[in-house]
Amino acid sequence: EKIIKKTTKEMIEQLQRHVFCWCLFMACYLHHNAVIGKVFPSIIWSPYNPLFSCEEPTLNVRVDDIVKFICPYYDVGFVQPEDSLDKPLYENMYLVKEDRNAFDQCDASGSGSDEQILKCDQLPSSANSNRLRFIKTQTFPGQMYYEEGKSYYFID
Repeated sequence: EKIIKKTTKEMIEQLQRHVFCWCLFMACYLHHNAVIGKVFPSIIWSPYNPLFSCEEPTLNVRVDDIVKFICPYYDVGFVQPEDSLDKPLYENMYLVKEDRNAFDQCDASGSGSDEQILKCDQLPSSANSNRLRFIKTQTFPGQMYYEEGKSYYFID
């Protein structure tokens, strides 16, 4: 057997390293949680979703919050007409930036292809989705970003 004896100084140095590593881990963990924001429940982008039965569904998000939009698919139990069960729902989701008039008229013609959020053009047996993070600065070209305090509208 080998007995290792540590001096008080060595034990204090080791303890300091452990405390430093723990503090560094906590700082990274807290920063990670602060950066991500709130994760909202996923939204099924379907005309049969009860969420859209109200006059004007609104979601109040903050910078770095995340929402996942999902194309309609079989596993979602929304009531829909029988004749539509085997047909794909060609739903497209567009972002209309700060244009209440375009939203009211359901007009996405002013939106470029880079503002198409979701394209649902497959049979409803597979789930297609897009996770949207509301960031305030563009980190790479073509990425959408949002200004705090402004309204953004999504239409089909």
